[in-house]
Amino acid sequence: MKVTGESWENWLYPMLRRPPAQFARSVIPRRLFVALADALLRKRYNILESGYFQSATIAARYALLLDARSDFERRHLQYVIGFFLEMADMMDAPRKSIKRRIETGLVLRLDGLRRAIGSGRPILAPTIQTSVPLRLLFANLPEEVSYKLILHRQHPGIPKILTKADPAWSFVFLEDRPGRAILEAFRSRQVVVCNVDYAYPGSEVAITKLFTRAGVVPSGIFRAARRHNAQVVPIVVSQREGRVVISAEEIHEWDCHSETPLADLLARVQPIFDAAVTEAPPAWMGWGNLVGRWRMAAEISRQTDAKHVP
Repeated sequence: MKVTGESWENWLYPMLRRPPAQFARSVIPRRLFVALADALLRKRYNILESGYFQSATIAARYALLLDARSDFERRHLQYVIGFFLEMADMMDAPRKSIKRRIETGLVLRLDGLRRAIGSGRPILAPTIQTSVPLRLLFANLPEEVSYKLILHRQHPGIPKILTKADPAWSFVFLEDRPGRAILEAFRSRQVVVCNVDYAYPGSEVAITKLFTRAGVVPSGIFRAARRHNAQVVPIVVSQREGRVVISAEEIHEWDCHSETPLADLLARVQPIFDAAVTEAPPAWMGWGNLVGRWRMAAEISRQTDAKHVP
């Protein structure tokens, strides 16, 4: 069963890269540009009535009990605009300029990651899109190891950003059947960074609690990590009062006595991401496919129950 995500990259991102928008971005202050884009998308394109926002709002209310008067939709739209605006800026700016902008107000809370690196074992660092995850590439993370980021090629300009990244990074694309490269990264004791708030088509999934109910999460990367006894250190990127905070403070080990070690670890890791989203609900890119993840879990459960009916 396919879990569908958002399709912002098919229209909003290219719109920001067109010459009129590029010129506007160069002369209009960021906050004003976001406000103007917000007004344009709401009034001209009626974006808040789109299927995506309807799905996102339903998911947010189910997960966090948002009331009918919440401005979640408006705030989420502004976040999405800012998200892709920053990516567009990264495409255009030189590496030194990106690092200067990111390091201003950057707060690193990496005690867990540093301790895990010190152990000499491989590390899985799952993350979610609560901010622009690509900021990690320019954040001066601990350099004692190599970092491997797993991502997809939906944005044609992504390679332009990757060529500017800090020297410790290398990359694996989901479209390239990445299994062998991921296993090699664990064998060579690298830090494997992977976005886990989407279950991409064809990927292995498991069921765990997402906010208020059971949902699917990608599990293949965790199974590979367990095979190599990798420590799991969740990373969350958030923005608070103008500061960008990168947190990797907890180390999670596999329970060798558990009959379901994969499920047990996912049940420990997922609340970290749920809590990060709860702090700033509009600043998460996963709302649009969350209902689908709940539905997929329900369907899997029904199929499993049917197999056990005598």
